[in-house]
Amino acid sequence: MRALADSVQGMMQASAVAVYLDSGGDSLEFAVTTGTASSDVLMLPKTNPVIAKFLEAGTPMQIHDEDDAPKNARKLLRRFGHSSVLLQPLRLADKLVGVLFVTWKEHHVVSGDEHELIGVLAGFGAAAIRSIGLYRELDDAYLSTVSALTATIQARDHYREDHQRRVAADALALGERMHLRPDELRDLRYASLFHSLGKIGVPASILGKNGPLTPDEISIVREHPLLGARILESIRFLRGVVPIVRHASERWDGTGYPDGLTGEAIPRGARILNMVIGYHAMLADRPYRIALRADVALGELRRLAGAWYDPAMVDQFVAMIEARGVIEAAEEEVGTSRELAILADLTPEFHTILDLQQLLDRILSILLKSMPGSRLTILLREDQTDDLVVRALAGLPTSAGSSLRVPSGRGISGWVLEHRQPQLVDDVHLDPRYLGDAEIRSEIIIPLVSAGRPIGVLAVSHRVPHAFSQRDLTLMQAVGAQIAAAIDVAELHERLKRAANTDALTGLHNYRYFYDRLEEEIARAARREQSLAVAFFDLDKLKTVNDTYGHLAGNEVLRTLGRSIGAQVRTEDVPARYGGDEFAIVMPDTPRDEAEKVVIRLMEVLENADVELQDGRRIRMPELSWGIASYPLDGRSARELVDNADTRAYARKRSR
Repeated sequence: MRALADSVQGMMQASAVAVYLDSGGDSLEFAVTTGTASSDVLMLPKTNPVIAKFLEAGTPMQIHDEDDAPKNARKLLRRFGHSSVLLQPLRLADKLVGVLFVTWKEHHVVSGDEHELIGVLAGFGAAAIRSIGLYRELDDAYLSTVSALTATIQARDHYREDHQRRVAADALALGERMHLRPDELRDLRYASLFHSLGKIGVPASILGKNGPLTPDEISIVREHPLLGARILESIRFLRGVVPIVRHASERWDGTGYPDGLTGEAIPRGARILNMVIGYHAMLADRPYRIALRADVALGELRRLAGAWYDPAMVDQFVAMIEARGVIEAAEEEVGTSRELAILADLTPEFHTILDLQQLLDRILSILLKSMPGSRLTILLREDQTDDLVVRALAGLPTSAGSSLRVPSGRGISGWVLEHRQPQLVDDVHLDPRYLGDAEIRSEIIIPLVSAGRPIGVLAVSHRVPHAFSQRDLTLMQAVGAQIAAAIDVAELHERLKRAANTDALTGLHNYRYFYDRLEEEIARAARREQSLAVAFFDLDKLKTVNDTYGHLAGNEVLRTLGRSIGAQVRTEDVPARYGGDEFAIVMPDTPRDEAEKVVIRLMEVLENADVELQDGRRIRMPELSWGIASYPLDGRSARELVDNADTRAYARKRSR
């Protein structure tokens, strides 16, 4: 959608392009914009007369100029802050996928060639958007189905519920010892969970048979890697897993199946998984034998090294298991349980909390349970400076003078964000990159990356050197991706919520927010029997400025006026751009005489205000007409108060 909007903007020489999607509901939903002109509206009701007429016609609609537009279309133009707008349907066959809004700051009439060009682009865009949506739905459905099937197969195969998790944990631990890359570890993790998927095609009578299998039964069993690979091939993001699942039953000496590969020809991940599966199969009760002790199973691995298994991997795996011992094995179980427990606690929060600060605080409170005695910090990247800014803290208190900002590229945190690589630092005092609290000695710092975009870091700090292990790093990495995705969604929600309430040109509140707050303040004033004032302003000669100096100068007048109003009003007041050249202020708990004092003071400031244009010229701020309405004397509804204030402003204009 971003690529579509960028292409249309460039080819149409437009000011901004926005994409709204039709999900079948009562409104068109905002998706993406090349600017900020249309992002102040998250939903466009299909009942809006302009939208309804456009959807009914099913053809492109252009509004050439605000002065010539009907009343409802004029409001739409004011909302976007542009002079001309083209509504272009994104249609695939008879299905409406969405709508393109193409806007120009100057008067623009779309030519026949431009209509033809945007029609072609819209056709490609609609097809791509629809296809990607269907692929995502398919991926989600496949992954859910595969997970359910695998759990069912494990039960049929007489394994414990945690068998998959144990295999995955040991396979990943061995993969780390063998220095697999992060992407190889990811594929190995999924392969460990889905390696038995193909057994869905093996009858339960064969899986549960107590005696030796017949040649025909062996042939059926040996088909399961191929079936599992075929199922996973249809899931795009699991395609790197397919070779591991297909070859996880190959043997070092070539006696395995399905392809009889030998030695190094067997994918490394498949060699790891084959040995780990074999080890855990020996530890489990099977229909034809009882479980072996761990030391006996390790002895079997040594015996089969060079025949079934890669000898170097056997040495590494046996050393890992023996070094781990009974206590280490228990810690492995606890470590995995920590990950599952954290994710179990975090996942519901991801789905229910959209307020960014509330989400960050909740994430750290949950993580702190698993990292007692530590300090946890989430730093997010600031778009304007690329600095990392502390947004949430939990655990150990910070020392006096600790900075809440890390300059771009500085410190261990800056390095982690730039290189997108986690760091486990046993003693930060020995690391020249470290900037921060002098009382901290060891740290884990995890990059928070969502959809390939680094958004910040998660830092876990301790006052004791060597406080964290590789297992702690793995744990934080495991939950880091989910945390980053949740933060990204909450950040987007926060930006859209802010954009939905803000006029992009002036920085004041917009029309919709103004009415929402006015109705809230009227209800509050009625409950408390308090007064309320509404001030309404109208720039008298903005059109003259536009005609004389151009629309960019008119925009600069509006920006300057917005800044002046925002600087002069009180904290409790609600200033807004009502639309076009009209502004308004809600003044809670304010009688008429006090409201007039505020407005008169503002008028005095504006009378002496100059507007600096982009070319360096300065012009005088045009005169404003203003009026004030007071609740409940001039009305008891939002509409009545605005109409009365507007009438008084118009009367003031005519009296000049």
